[in-house]
Order: sequence, then C-alpha cells, then structure tokens
Amino acid sequence: MSIEKLGIDASESLRQPVQSYALQKWQDPRIAGADVRWCNVSDEARRIFMQWITKEDLRFFFDVVAKACGDPKFAYRKAFWLAYLEHIAFCRPVLRREAEYLFGNDPQALQYYRNRRPAILRGGNRDQHAFIIQMADYTFVEFSTAGACYVYSKDNLPFELGDTEYHMEELRSPLWAKSRVIHKSSERYSWQEEFASWLADEIDTQPLRSYRLDGRPNPHTINGSDIFNEEFRLELDTLFEEYLRRK
Repeated sequence: MSIEKLGIDASESLRQPVQSYALQKWQDPRIAGADVRWCNVSDEARRIFMQWITKEDLRFFFDVVAKACGDPKFAYRKAFWLAYLEHIAFCRPVLRREAEYLFGNDPQALQYYRNRRPAILRGGNRDQHAFIIQMADYTFVEFSTAGACYVYSKDNLPFELGDTEYHMEELRSPLWAKSRVIHKSSERYSWQEEFASWLADEIDTQPLRSYRLDGRPNPHTINGSDIFNEEFRLELDTLFEEYLRRK
C-alpha cells in the first residue's frame, strides 16, 4: 500500500511495514544525501513519511531517552513539540555512542535505536543526549536532562543539520544561541505559553493542538515580550470548568 493512501494518521500496524521498507531502500529523507534516493517519490508522500518518522523520533526521545535519564520535564516537552508536529521540517536524536544501556529492558526501543541509527554525541556527561528540531528559519536543541532548550537562527548555526556526529559545546553554545528556553513551572504551563508566544511572533507559527497534559485548550497566546498574565490564565480555567459542569 502506498504512503499517500495510508495518510498521516495511518495506524502503526499498517504504517510500520511501509516505513521499514522505505527506510531500508531510500534511508531517512531528512538526512543529507538521501534526496537522491527519494527523487522519484512524490512531494506529498515524502511529506507524510517525514511526519511519520518525526512523530516517532519525538516519542522515542522523550518517552525512552529523556525518561530513562530521569528528566522530570520530558512529558511536558514532548506534548509541546507534538503540538507543532506539522511545522517541523527536520528533527533527529543525537545520542552518546554507548546509549544502548538505556534500552536494556525495552527490546522495541533497542530495535528502533539500531534501525534509526541516531547521530552520535560527543562531550558532556553520560546521561546527556540531545534532540535537534528545525522549524522555519530556526533550529532548536533539547537535551535529555532538565537543561534549557537552545534556539539558533539559520544564519548563526554552529553545526550542520544532517551531520552524523555532533559535539556538546556546539549544540549548547551560549555565544551562538539567539535565545534559551528555561523549562520553568511546567505544571503551570509558564514556559510553554511564553515559548508559544515567541514562535507566533518570530515565525508566525501556532500550535495545531493542545500542549496541555490535562487536555484543556492552550491558554490565549500573548505577545512574546509580555509577562504571562496569571490572573487571566486562572480566569480561563474557571470559565472552562464552568462550561464542563453545564454540559
């Protein structure tokens, strides 16, 4: 069955055989040099396929890697990036060479790791791994510990997208970064709201679904230069609870 017929929301049982075949035959379309192998594949099929593997990479990094490293913010960060899934043009896990120790009790994750062959990370400590995400003219680097997300513009990027090896000092470079997102007050959706506002202002991009773990709608997006209005957020929560009681 073709990728286009399956579509973006294809079930895992239908998608996996096609995905495995395509990766073996043409490799990852996001990686440098793979474009030649995908030249006869339609743009729509490529778009669908890239969203399949982007979603899997996000879940792999935050559900397996970040969780195994004891990152207390992994669930909130995963939900945030999944809300922007359709806007992500490129993403890739960057793991330490000895990362297999993370998957000792998870054969499925180990197989995924071996099949996907993530890029290698050098430098940092044993529990530090990275995840590169690109949207529009910006590249974002998340880490498997509670550290900040580093934001780089395409004109000031200290590494190349699609490389097979990265160094920690390049991925976490304050001198090159345009901004950093500190994952503070995740449970109150503080950094999420501020980050969403920044993305709306800088690249005119809005989340396509809620990034809240409780399933509620995202708070109203405010100007990225403003401080989040806590009273307004509480008012929205109260109105939503009242709406649920009336249903």
